[in-house]
Amino acid sequence: MRKFLAVVLLSVAAFLAVPLPGAAGEGDVPTIAVMPFSNVNKDKDTDWLAEGISETLTTKLGNVKRIRIVERQRIDAVLNEVSLGQSGVIDPESAARAGKVLGAETVVTGAYQKMGEKLRLTARFVKVETGVVSNTAMVTGNYNDIFSLEDDMADNILNNLGIEASDAEKRQIAQNPTASVAAYKNYTEGVSLMKKDRFDDAKAYLDEAVRAELLPLMVAGPRPGRGGHA
Repeated sequence: MRKFLAVVLLSVAAFLAVPLPGAAGEGDVPTIAVMPFSNVNKDKDTDWLAEGISETLTTKLGNVKRIRIVERQRIDAVLNEVSLGQSGVIDPESAARAGKVLGAETVVTGAYQKMGEKLRLTARFVKVETGVVSNTAMVTGNYNDIFSLEDDMADNILNNLGIEASDAEKRQIAQNPTASVAAYKNYTEGVSLMKKDRFDDAKAYLDEAVRAELLPLMVAGPRPGRGGHA
């Protein structure tokens, strides 16, 4: 079992080489919790985005020192405790309740909708103290441009919170571990299965993520000057 887990972790590391979101520096900084996004269409093929989007936004926003981001593991634990994650939809009242347990001032809830080749992301900002939606954000673009849409949504979240990221933080936010939607999908599915202790299934998805990431490089072939033929 230890050998198997090591192989799984190596598969993850081979695909995703970005730092986990860290706590912001000490001081008076707001604490934000990004909830799983809900699938408006209830399309099974895009269910993976529910965790994928929130996980990615959490990682991106974790690069900004002027806010503190609640870790995804804590959010998952609280949602399971109060049975908020079962329906896939979190209303403002439930978001505020979860936010109080998490110690957050603002909870970001969201949804996504795939319309042909288009994808729309929407977000609502819930003030935990009042349970009121203070603002909303929406971005729309091509499904295959999911990484750009997530970057735009991260910017929208910061703007709505009145936070200006530094140039260095903006560069970190714009970094993505892959340019392959297939790799992103398989990685997210694999991590989700690992949380459910379904390690055999998880490894299969993680291996597919690595293959999807490497496939464009193999198709392109060796580059001149790097061991290939000029």
